[in-house]
Amino acid sequence: MCSACACDTVPQLAQYRPAWLVMLIRTLRYDRGMTRSKIAISLPNDQLARVHREVRAGRADSVSGYIARVLAEHERRESLRVLLHDLIKQYGEPEVEDIKWAKRALAPRRQG
Repeated sequence: MCSACACDTVPQLAQYRPAWLVMLIRTLRYDRGMTRSKIAISLPNDQLARVHREVRAGRADSVSGYIARVLAEHERRESLRVLLHDLIKQYGEPEVEDIKWAKRALAPRRQG
């Protein structure tokens, strides 16, 4: 059992899932580390105001943190889009049961 693909939450189904589906779930849960560099950017006033509101509301640690989070989410979506396209091209569309299993495996886990 591995927590990366949620086999511990759906153990009876894990052994029946195609390897590519387990790989996709592992990719969704993978956290990449990064180094940092300082840059200067220009934003439209309305976007900058929104970023400042997010920081003041505590939904971001800083302007840099907010922008880094938004960029990371964009990169993650794009890389997953490419991965999913490649997997479908190689293995075909997932079956309905595979989609149901993936939704259960990716559902937020209860703490306790």
